[in-house]
Amino acid sequence: MTGIIFIFVAILAFWLFTRNAKKNIPNEEDSYDAREEGNKAIKAYRNQWSGVGFNDATDEQYKLISNMENIYIPPENPDFNSYQDSKISDEQIIKFVKWAKIKKSKSKKSTLIENISDEFDIYTPEISIDFEMEFQDDGGFFGEDLKEYGFCITRHNYSCYVDLTIKEWVKILSEPMLFDWVNYYLDLDDGNMWSGFEGGDDIYYLKENNAEFLPPSKSVYEWWDYEERGSMVNELIKVQPVNDISYKGEIFEINDEEFTFLKNEREHLIILLMASYNDNLLDSIISNANN
Repeated sequence: MTGIIFIFVAILAFWLFTRNAKKNIPNEEDSYDAREEGNKAIKAYRNQWSGVGFNDATDEQYKLISNMENIYIPPENPDFNSYQDSKISDEQIIKFVKWAKIKKSKSKKSTLIENISDEFDIYTPEISIDFEMEFQDDGGFFGEDLKEYGFCITRHNYSCYVDLTIKEWVKILSEPMLFDWVNYYLDLDDGNMWSGFEGGDDIYYLKENNAEFLPPSKSVYEWWDYEERGSMVNELIKVQPVNDISYKGEIFEINDEEFTFLKNEREHLIILLMASYNDNLLDSIISNANN
């Protein structure tokens, strides 16, 4: 009987010990309450912007990622084929001839009109131009969570020498906005134009409203999902001279005589260049000069 009581007491003591021990062990669910709350908060914030949740976002929520003070405006796309040389009036020809009779060559040995004949050659100068350039990628999503489509515009400046034809000179001096610099530049096949691309300024925009993308947190580079950008093609969409094309101090060679032209002589220079390929205009100039 004494043995049975001893065994019962031992079992009771062991049960009480293990019960107290379990009470002192932290409950696993309780231990992670704080972490779970944090994760829920993060998840709720992300759901505010991602997937279906983003599509249902209010205007106020959308404004949080849209910098409406910086709206991307695509380059203008004028009808470059609409350009035509201006018609030169009789009055313009009379003024041109009067000016050409006193316009001296750089050497002062002859006048311009003395170098204009039935056949005369003009060699235009090669000039240096500073360009503003824009490249646009093929778009992508802002992060795995934020399923909003956007695109990146890279801007950089580039300087190079260009050798324009006579007709290109006439077009630029007459209607600079109708000169297609993008195609002209691409035709140059100048690999150096990409040299400053990686060092350019990147700005990310939302496709929905063309507003600059404001990341909900961190930097924009951590939100831009390069893996979903597809072929990652960067297209040259804008090439524009920083300043107006200047011919000041540039030498135009006319029948082996060198001439320079002032800014206020632009209209006369246009007529001179046009006469080199417009026979009717050339005949009118020569006829007026001989009268």
